[in-house]
Amino acid sequence: MSGVHDAPLTDLVVAAQADASSDSVAMNEIVRRFEVKASVIARALTPDIHLQQDVANAALYAVVMAVRAHDPAVHGFAAYVVRTMRGAALRAFARLSHAGEISTAADAEVWATQKAPEVSSAVDGDLKILTADLSTEQRSLIFARYVEDVQIIDLARLAGTSKSALSHRFSTIHRTVRSTVGQRLVTA
Repeated sequence: MSGVHDAPLTDLVVAAQADASSDSVAMNEIVRRFEVKASVIARALTPDIHLQQDVANAALYAVVMAVRAHDPAVHGFAAYVVRTMRGAALRAFARLSHAGEISTAADAEVWATQKAPEVSSAVDGDLKILTADLSTEQRSLIFARYVEDVQIIDLARLAGTSKSALSHRFSTIHRTVRSTVGQRLVTA
């Protein structure tokens, strides 16, 4: 791709999506264009230079994921990328700076693994049957919200996502539980 530094962002996105490699010239140029923003986001989260680097890297990885997920027909790619970067940076910051605390409850892989024994002991009997079809992440969110009484707005803030996005996750969880109850009643 000639003149990659002068190419419009939309053209770079199309070229990056056409190449299966995440290390294409177009993808590298897109990531380069968002490096400063990743550093700004990281500096806003923490004064620790080492933590800033990890958080900025998470934000830059989110750029690649945003390019892969973006529909070129939809306008506003730059704003979409920045929102995605902020979310990834916040999740990385929470994971790296508060590992093992409730503040990472919505970061399922870290929090759920550390909380698994506590979650398992809290969900026994009928509750265990109701949550049988839920993923570890979903059980962890249920545990944080309904057992530890963490408010959705706090979970959303700590996860680096919006309240509405987390509410949507809970809607999915509630639908799954209703389906599980329905299946149990039919087989009983």
